[in-house]
Amino acid sequence: MPFTENLPTQPERPGHAVARLFTLAAWGTAWIWLAIAIFWDDAIHALTFDDAFYYFTIARHIAQGHGSTFDGIDATNGYHPLWMLLITPVYWLNLSDASAARCLLALQAILYGISLSLMGRMLSLCLETRHESRAVAAPEERPAATGRVAIVAFGLFALTPAIARITINGMESALVMLLDTGILLLTAGWKGSWLTRASRSQRLRLSALLSLAILARTDHVLLLSCVGFWTLLEIPRTGKRGWLPWLELTAAPLMTVLLYGLANQYYFDTFVQISGLVKRVSLTPYRWGMLGIVTGLALCILWLGQRQPLTTSPSRFPGLRRFLPSTAWFAAFCCLILGYYGIAQNQQWLWYYAPVALYSQMFLTIFVADLGEAAITEKKPNHSDFQAMAPAMGLLMLPLLIFFMLSIRDMFAASRYSILLANKAAAEWIASNLPTDTVLGAWDAGVLGYYAHRSIINLDGVVNSMDFLKAHMTGNVGRFLTERNLAYIVNHGVPMGGRDNGIDDYIKNRLGSDAAATSTLVKRWPFRFTGTTVSVDGEQAASHDMAVFLYRLPRPLSSLDN
Repeated sequence: MPFTENLPTQPERPGHAVARLFTLAAWGTAWIWLAIAIFWDDAIHALTFDDAFYYFTIARHIAQGHGSTFDGIDATNGYHPLWMLLITPVYWLNLSDASAARCLLALQAILYGISLSLMGRMLSLCLETRHESRAVAAPEERPAATGRVAIVAFGLFALTPAIARITINGMESALVMLLDTGILLLTAGWKGSWLTRASRSQRLRLSALLSLAILARTDHVLLLSCVGFWTLLEIPRTGKRGWLPWLELTAAPLMTVLLYGLANQYYFDTFVQISGLVKRVSLTPYRWGMLGIVTGLALCILWLGQRQPLTTSPSRFPGLRRFLPSTAWFAAFCCLILGYYGIAQNQQWLWYYAPVALYSQMFLTIFVADLGEAAITEKKPNHSDFQAMAPAMGLLMLPLLIFFMLSIRDMFAASRYSILLANKAAAEWIASNLPTDTVLGAWDAGVLGYYAHRSIINLDGVVNSMDFLKAHMTGNVGRFLTERNLAYIVNHGVPMGGRDNGIDDYIKNRLGSDAAATSTLVKRWPFRFTGTTVSVDGEQAASHDMAVFLYRLPRPLSSLDN
């Protein structure tokens, strides 16, 4: 069990009450988000991202027997497989589009509750651990006082929409958070001695969790790298007998990576996901240097974590002095995640950073408890525990409370998710007015493809095929689109003279001046938006009047490609 040494055996100790309060806070938060997901009409657009509807549309195609495709024409692997496997059965139930999406958000709220409950279990055990000789006033009351304050921080952090939306968003991050929390809880009591302190069955369970985590989000290959290096640092202490336990930890995840890559190569003509290839930036010497610095920092974190003893001696921050060394491998993983997406990818989205949010929440909760304990230790004789903690807690909790209130305001601001509502309106018009065999193109294609029930080619390539990427790299995108009978282009943009200059330029550059001159603006759906968009001009921050534009292309269609 994690953090279990020196735990008293009395059944009525205050720490038990703290554990129950953590569980109550976890499931109370989850039930609130479950109610929001079920009963708030706009939840399926306010909580989600457009990319979530890539998942939903592909899952619907798979459930209907069309295979792994977004547009119904070309195969794609632009998603993480475990979440896709989990959500596809929902589309066997013949629910309406909105009901299926709401059902998946409800599932994520439940997964969020399980994750928070596991996190609370780990945190409560951590807060119970203390050195018996610590000189504090009324030590038997300290866990209750500091624990309750820590639970307030924990609950407020989990309830904040900007944090919860990292998990409850239609994407794979709810599953990622659950698996990462399970991995942290399983390993918390191993104290840096994974090859000797853990049993074989525990190591095999961890190996299975790592394999699932990689399938849940493939950037967890970075987590496997951290775990592998972390345990390699033990080999000098264990000698040859450490190699078998090391293989028990790493063999299954490594085989998972290999088999998944080979399956991708066979079915999709690429060893890795097409979405990762599309978002990858050209690595200049500067970027290579920055990646080297980030990697070096991660290695330092791992090395220091193995060298730092898990102290039980009195200190100002006893929880963090135990938590940080025992989880240094996960801190190194978070460092690599931040570096990889910040340096090597051209898009950074909220759900990428679910592991960082998880680790930050645990760090914050333990820090609050440690700060409260320090205040109690140094309190004046005539002050209660809560009087002693009030000044420090006020300074710490006030920014978190302000962040919570601003996040609430942002969640209910219709301008933040108006783009999804406008895309839905456009998609429903397309579904009602265009033939079922119509082929359209779009950059932000998720909501459009989901509600239109038409073939919508993803023009930024994230959920397109390897053939599309090759066409893009060789300058043959126009031919690719022509061969697939592209008839319309639909996307959001900023109106300029009543038209979208980005779409006009794309048609001219890919399909020729004649096509641009004879293309027709069929309809537009105006809206006011605040946030980040993806279009022909790339990723942009926007806070102004926009519109969804539907262009009809001339027939027959030709291209400028050679």
